[in-house]
Amino acid sequence: MALKKLDEQTIKQITILYKNGITPKDIAKQYDILPNSVVRIIRKQGIDREFCARVEEEEAKEIVRLYIGGTNSTIIAKQFEIDPRTVCRVLKKNGIVVKRK
Repeated sequence: MALKKLDEQTIKQITILYKNGITPKDIAKQYDILPNSVVRIIRKQGIDREFCARVEEEEAKEIVRLYIGGTNSTIIAKQFEIDPRTVCRVLKKNGIVVKRK
């Protein structure tokens, strides 16, 4: 991976992705940079590492209920306007085995 100077637009996009719950590792793959670079960008933007898209407890319960009821994670993500990977993290955190497509 070569050292890259990222423009302001790219930094803004990285910040938005992070705020939407995408992990630094996944963002790094998308932009061909190191995960540590993503974390550094997030910190420079003044964003707390814990900011990553939060799902309230009641929302998490609803996500679990919908998934157990047969709704797939992509549909749930659209309903809650979050990334499908955030849905999967919520499910795993609640002890639900996520089915692969």
